[in-house]
Amino acid sequence: MQKKIVYLMHVDWDWIKQRPHFLAEKLHEKYDINVFYALSRDRKVMTANPTSIKTSPIVTLPFKKISFIRNVNKLLQKIIYWFVLEQMKPDIVWITHPSLHDYLPRKKLSKFKVVYDCMDDVLGFSNTPQAKKALDESEKRLFEDSEVVFVSSEHLQNQIVNRGCRREKTCLVRNGYNGDIIQPIKVPENKKVFSLTYVGTISNWVNFDIILNSLDEFDNIEYHFYGPIECKVPNNSRIIFHGPVKHSEIYETIKDSDCLIMPFKINDLILSVDPVKLYEYVNFNKNIITVYYEEIERFGDYVHFYRDNNEYLEVLRDLIENNNLKYNEESRYEFLVNNTWDKRTEVIIDKLESI
Repeated sequence: MQKKIVYLMHVDWDWIKQRPHFLAEKLHEKYDINVFYALSRDRKVMTANPTSIKTSPIVTLPFKKISFIRNVNKLLQKIIYWFVLEQMKPDIVWITHPSLHDYLPRKKLSKFKVVYDCMDDVLGFSNTPQAKKALDESEKRLFEDSEVVFVSSEHLQNQIVNRGCRREKTCLVRNGYNGDIIQPIKVPENKKVFSLTYVGTISNWVNFDIILNSLDEFDNIEYHFYGPIECKVPNNSRIIFHGPVKHSEIYETIKDSDCLIMPFKINDLILSVDPVKLYEYVNFNKNIITVYYEEIERFGDYVHFYRDNNEYLEVLRDLIENNNLKYNEESRYEFLVNNTWDKRTEVIIDKLESI
């Protein structure tokens, strides 16, 4: 008999596709999964992720910054999740964010196993000290109640252990890509403009200073950004923002790009990130420029690292002059077959079957 999983997501199912979406789809191949997700009010930036999984939006009242509204929303969600658990009687409740744990009725915790998929260092996001303290307390309670805590990176694993999670509860499951190896299309040569492309959420972790400096240095480059915008962005004719694209259409959209970039600012949040985009960038078979930090050192055979503005300009100058791919097809194929979401899910299933 299939195990039942109630899968609680803190992001909209139709938000840009990321770890919670991929893992839910893969686990659905073995388990009876019901996904409940936080409905986003900013539907203009949705991408639509069709699926055969049973998904249900959780709708809350707007104006969440008002204390009364926030408390009403919390009460409503507690009632909703009590009803869900009462009706579905799951074997496992899968949680993607500590705030969701607050809505679970304490009296029912003994009736199912709690699994926490810790995909990011939640305390690394920009929050008020009060909100961060509340989140820290919620996460500590979730550590205690969880049967297993999956983590997406070694740095993140160490971070949560330092915050009180027992190491023996943790299980490292890195990110991956969808498993369909792309047959790349050759980019036209002798292009007048060298195009650099970023795919993903555009937030305050993007280092626009380094991008603007490069535009001052080179007059034959331009940047293309694909994804929802969550921060103030520069107004420059050579930085083009296209909005989100469906995951299935990303390669077709960026196939003529000369280079893919991950120009992140290094902070506590980024240090714990195992970027899904780097796996997908390798699949897109293009040169990749990314800021260096220890967690992604293992991508060294496939990316061009930089540590500061001067190194970024140096790498960019070299690629403009000679954009031969850093890696060959054999190493690309070996990397891709070993880093699929299927491979990641095998580890998760082994763990879930043992609890």
